[in-house]
Amino acid sequence: MTLTELETDLSARLGAAASAFLSDLDASGRLVRAGGAGTLQRLQDRTESRGPAWQSATDVIVDACGYPAEVAARIASALASHGLLRGDEQQPTPHEPPVLALNVRGAVVLPPRLAADSVPAEPEPLDATQLMQRVEEVPQVRPSAASAEEVLAERADRDAAMARAVTVCAQLQTEHVGRPEVMGIEATADGVTVAIKAQSLEDWEHWLAAIRAPRDVATQPVGYAQVAVSLVDDVRVQLVAHEVPRLLHEAFQQAAEPFFLWGRIYDLSRGYVDATGQTWIHLGHRQDSGMPLMTLRGSSAPPCPLASIVMTYGPLYALLAPAAVASGTGEGSRR
Repeated sequence: MTLTELETDLSARLGAAASAFLSDLDASGRLVRAGGAGTLQRLQDRTESRGPAWQSATDVIVDACGYPAEVAARIASALASHGLLRGDEQQPTPHEPPVLALNVRGAVVLPPRLAADSVPAEPEPLDATQLMQRVEEVPQVRPSAASAEEVLAERADRDAAMARAVTVCAQLQTEHVGRPEVMGIEATADGVTVAIKAQSLEDWEHWLAAIRAPRDVATQPVGYAQVAVSLVDDVRVQLVAHEVPRLLHEAFQQAAEPFFLWGRIYDLSRGYVDATGQTWIHLGHRQDSGMPLMTLRGSSAPPCPLASIVMTYGPLYALLAPAAVASGTGEGSRR
């Protein structure tokens, strides 16, 4: 081979190697062309960012994903350029202020350095005794073993209460089957509810006795119904008597001398027979509270308050022919 041929061959080989090298630089983004100062800056940033975290990320990408080393390096560099690799940030030394990168995309403005006296001191390590004391100071949350027992106990109580309510409900339905005023008798978790549509005050009196309401039971109107609550075999029974407020109002208007007491209207112009058969009449006297005083007919005993007579000898039944009863000429008849 002549010298000229040797030079030509060597020049061709060098050209091919240089072209391959430039292509590799261009492919990896490390080739800086004219006006490529920005590319040079990115190359410098990329080189500076290739610390232990970058190398670890590259190795993980290669091992876990099976990417070539060059592709893994590009991925790690992209992560580092976006601040996602946290292990390679360079902290400013105590003697030099942090650099503020302005007008650069992705720049992070660091806060001014704290004064030496304002930097919090690192906590001292705790020994085993101090660690146990800290653990004991933490509030202990008791497991729900007792709570589960309480839940089971409450459920058992509710079931027992419901069973008693069903029993009382069935008893009332059986004892008063066929009564036309009954709208419904139902058992609930809170007890038994009896709903009626009273056709007369006798229906009201009947159901007050049926739910074993005390004679001094407190009743109250709720809309078009009068409501009373009592206990039957330790079960709460609520009586909702529709039309009773209207019937009580009519009785009050018809009475010559009306007096309302514990859900009932008493006409003081009439005589009243108690459960023992004695007759009580009102002679116009009252207590300071307004409670009527009743006198036992044919007796010289002092008069008694109507409330006391109702509680002691009730229930009371009104007599017809009030004038005859008041004058003592006849006993009349029960209403």
